[in-house]
Parts: sequence; C-alpha cells; structure tokens
Amino acid sequence: MAIDQLMQRFAAFVHAQPKMAAPQAGDPPAPSYPPDVARIREICAHHMTPLLLLSRADGDKSAIEQATIVDHCMSVLKRAGIAAGPAERETLASLATESQPTLMQLDPALKKVAAEGADSAHRLMAAAILVLEADGKRDPNEVDVLNALSEELARLKG
Repeated sequence: MAIDQLMQRFAAFVHAQPKMAAPQAGDPPAPSYPPDVARIREICAHHMTPLLLLSRADGDKSAIEQATIVDHCMSVLKRAGIAAGPAERETLASLATESQPTLMQLDPALKKVAAEGADSAHRLMAAAILVLEADGKRDPNEVDVLNALSEELARLKG
C-alpha cells in the first residue's frame, strides 16, 4: 500500500472522530508571522495540523497533548537541520495553542507529509498514537487503527 493511501486512511480516521466539526468552506485567513516564526510554521504546520485535529477530537485539547505535539514538532525541526532549543519550543507551544486547524487543511497537510516519505509518515503515526494516549482517555480501537497504519508504514520504510 502506497504512502498516499495510508495518509488517506489516516485522514478518514480523523474525519470519523465523533467530536469533529463539519468541514468549513475554505481555510481561515493565514495570520502574518515574523520571519523566524513563519519558518518554523512552514517546516512543522503539516505535522501539527493532523495532530491538533486529533487532539481536539475528544472535545478537549489538553496541555499534555499539546506538549506531545510540540515534542514531535521539535524532532521535525531537528530532522530539518534546525538547531531547536528553548526559543523554538516556545514558538511551537504558542503555535499549538493558537492554531485552530480545520478539516479542510487535513488532506493537504497529509499529502505534504506523504511527500516527505515513509519515515516522516511513520513518525507522524507514532506521534498520533502518543497524542491519543496522552490524556489517559485511550480508546483501544483508535490506537489499533493507528498501530495498523504505523505497521504498514514501517513495512514501506523497509
């Protein structure tokens, strides 16, 4: 199964979450950011979007879920060659708190993750599992779906 197909299955999983709002027509206007924040957002937004949507799927965006998302995005920055330290962590935390992604942004974000390759998609799935488990409100069926996707991605990585 191709990475694109796996990302489509992940998108379907997120869309199926009971507390997800119906897709809005168009994306909200993108806020203007200082260059350093814009660069971090450019590198991480496609990872942050699906994780933030997933974190609020239960109706609550907890601090532990946000910290998990920030940790994942810190690793994305490091893999992109950015020396990620406390300032970058603070920027990511602010983005995670302020960002209100919509379901309309999910598919483009996942396509961008898929374009990065199986390793990036696998890391996103692993982060998604951690987000689901972070607040202690674990639904075994949700984790099973993400584990299955993650295993398929691991096979693609070789």
